[in-house]
Amino acid sequence: MPHADPLAKKRYMKAWHRKNRERLSERRKQYYQKNREKLLAYCRQWRIDNEEKCRVGVTRYRHRNREAIRQRQREYVRKNPEKIRAYSEANREILYAKKKTKRRSPEYRITNRNASHRRRAMERSVISTATKEQIQRLLSRAKRCYYCSRPFGSKLRRTIDHIIAISNDGPHSIDNLLVACKSCNSAKRNKGTDFTASRFGVLPL
Repeated sequence: MPHADPLAKKRYMKAWHRKNRERLSERRKQYYQKNREKLLAYCRQWRIDNEEKCRVGVTRYRHRNREAIRQRQREYVRKNPEKIRAYSEANREILYAKKKTKRRSPEYRITNRNASHRRRAMERSVISTATKEQIQRLLSRAKRCYYCSRPFGSKLRRTIDHIIAISNDGPHSIDNLLVACKSCNSAKRNKGTDFTASRFGVLPL
């Protein structure tokens, strides 16, 4: 075995691992079965001690492998309908509470609305490039309704308005978005800039 040259040693080890892949896999399985509780306890403790690092790693992995994860989930649901149904029945109250809490979060509302806009844009074959992060930044920077200039607060909620409505083939892109209160957004609906000029006395930039 070559030890003097680090690169030669690395190549040798790679070749050895490829040659003995099944043997190593079997050894790892045996070790895991023998030390299962110890390894699980170590992993649990590591996640507690490295919560932020673990969260960033999981987020990065999910972002890179989004389609593969979705495919695995769909395949699992298709193959295990009885198991899914039994788990849902046994944990109905817990799952309902989690879903309720999630739906109340501002991030969920932004994600859900953005997905809805993207779906409508795809149905009409128009541009759809606005991301959840871009919409979050746009909402966080807005202090007043673009149309009526009232300040946002607990009683005046921010909503995303398309300058040219998607139903009029307007794109779902950051350049076609502004922040308005719910009443102004509902009044405008899918009307154009002529309506906003006559009703609110402003034109979108």
